[in-house]
Amino acid sequence: MAPQPGQPLCNPAGLTYNQAAAQNVFLNGRAAFMPQGISGLMAYANDPEQSTVPGELAVGLVPGAEEGLSATLTLPEAYAIPANSQHKEAAWQFIEYMTSRESNIFLAKEIGVLPIWVDLYTDEELTALYPFWADFSAQLETARGLSTLTWYGSFVDIAQIEVHAALAGEKTPQEALDELRTAGVDWILATTGFNGSTVVTYNLSDPLPPARDEDEQR
Repeated sequence: MAPQPGQPLCNPAGLTYNQAAAQNVFLNGRAAFMPQGISGLMAYANDPEQSTVPGELAVGLVPGAEEGLSATLTLPEAYAIPANSQHKEAAWQFIEYMTSRESNIFLAKEIGVLPIWVDLYTDEELTALYPFWADFSAQLETARGLSTLTWYGSFVDIAQIEVHAALAGEKTPQEALDELRTAGVDWILATTGFNGSTVVTYNLSDPLPPARDEDEQR
């Protein structure tokens, strides 16, 4: 979809860190795509009581550098037991219950939550309810966990600002990439000692480069 002259590539109302707000724009048919959706988004999208575009949306693989190549990051949420918990055994039993196949099947049927059990993506009963799970299953083949590099969080913060600026039409894609290089990659090289194979741990309280004032970053 090409934007009209002078118009941003994306609906400005959908360019927000508030995922629920962006989802509402998408479900009301006022955004062309949503790169990252909450679990169960497609189930909501096909529910006429929650969406104005039921049956009109599809799941697409994240595009790669060349045709036929795709990759994506998983954003797992985890259960944890505090070290000072007075009820560790009960907490563990709760975790086992919530991560069981039975609970995954129940949540999938009720609200369309994507399961953590890979084989459930081909379960006949569930795929009859959610045929688009075949597309999610294909994406899982190239899914990778979040990076454990020490500078990952800082780089993501900078990248989000620049991608947002490009999508909002505030910068050209090339300008955003150039700024990402200056404010992101070069800063990482200077502060972490990253040479392509090793990373030297740095103080996470070190300030980011003064690319823009605090209000603009927000």
